[in-house]
Amino acid sequence: MAVWNVINHTDVGGSGAANYEQTGFSTSYDHLYVVANVRIDDSVASGNFRYVWVQLGTSGSIDTGSNYNYRYGYISDGSASATSYNSPGNADKIVTSAAALDGDTGGAFSTVEMWIPNYAYSGKNKQLMWKGWRPNFSNTTNHFFTGFGCGSWANTGVINSIKLTPSSGTFEEHSTFTVYALDATPS
Repeated sequence: MAVWNVINHTDVGGSGAANYEQTGFSTSYDHLYVVANVRIDDSVASGNFRYVWVQLGTSGSIDTGSNYNYRYGYISDGSASATSYNSPGNADKIVTSAAALDGDTGGAFSTVEMWIPNYAYSGKNKQLMWKGWRPNFSNTTNHFFTGFGCGSWANTGVINSIKLTPSSGTFEEHSTFTVYALDATPS
């Protein structure tokens, strides 16, 4: 039977946060599962999109180099069909879900979930899969977003650090981040 372990849970305080970063966590498990429930404080119109970016690291240090590739697709209420994007060559981060913005209906937060399989195994590049959604409580065009994607990190090291950053602005108060580790074969 698989065992879930909470590595970290953070609830952003009243002053907001420029990013969420967890470094130096245990690598004695098999897989990572990250859940972020976020709202971004950004002065842009609420019909715009802002995204959650992800970077990974080893030895307690986040990799900010051009070692990431990603591809994602999404459907919004402003577009009847799915749209997909891929990183232009090597990127310095993985782009994930659109987030609720300060101008959106009060109390609206977006969720992004990420799987990072085999994070503690060395010798192969790492992969990340995500899904996310931004609610539309106001029935205004370009508020609703549902998306999915994947990315890879060209590093064979053991992941023990993760950083999530809004593409603009800051994470608002009450945004939460939880990192779980899954032990697939507990003793």
